[in-house]
Amino acid sequence: DAASLVELAPMQEVATHRAHLSRLLRELGIGVGEPLAAIDRHAVELSRLLLPRLDDAPTVIVPTAGLMAVPWGLLPASSANPVTVAPSLNHWVTTAALDEQPVRVVGLVAGPGLASATSEVEAIADVWRHVADARPTSASVEDVIDMIGRSDVAHLACHGERAKGDGRFAQMRPDDGNVIGFELLQL
Repeated sequence: DAASLVELAPMQEVATHRAHLSRLLRELGIGVGEPLAAIDRHAVELSRLLLPRLDDAPTVIVPTAGLMAVPWGLLPASSANPVTVAPSLNHWVTTAALDEQPVRVVGLVAGPGLASATSEVEAIADVWRHVADARPTSASVEDVIDMIGRSDVAHLACHGERAKGDGRFAQMRPDDGNVIGFELLQL
C-alpha cells in the first residue's frame, strides 16, 4: 500500500562491483578458477549499495538500463526478504496475478558452448522435482520457444546478449540461432 523511494549509492561504485561480479560469474560458468569468495564479497557490496534497507514488506525493483545486468537473486538482502525484479512497472502490475497460479510445468534448456549448462539444468530440475518438466528434444530455436510457451517457469542455461537499452531485442543462443526477447513477449 505504501511506496517509498530509496536513494542509491553512486552509480560508478555500483558499476564497478557489478562488472566484477559479472566477470566472476562468467569465469565460474566456464570452470575457470574458484571465485566463490569473491562472488560473495561483490554480492554483499551490491546488496549494501542497492538494497540498503528492506523491511519485511514485499519490494519491487524496476531497474534502470544500467542496473538490468545486476544478478539480483544473488544479493543477500533479496534472499532474506520478498523481492521482485520486473522490467517495467506495467509488466509487474499485469503479471502479479500470475504469481498466485501453481507451477505445473518447468521448462529447462541446456544450450551449447556453456561448460556448466547440463549440470545447472540438472540442479534446477532437482529443485523442481515435484512438478513435471518440459525439456525440448533439441535446443533449436523453434523447440525452445515451444517449450517456453508450455511452461509455467522456464530456466535456460545458455549464452546470450542484452541489447543496450531495449530488452525486447536481447538474445539467447540455443543450438541453431537466436531467441529474441520480442519473441518471448509474444508468448
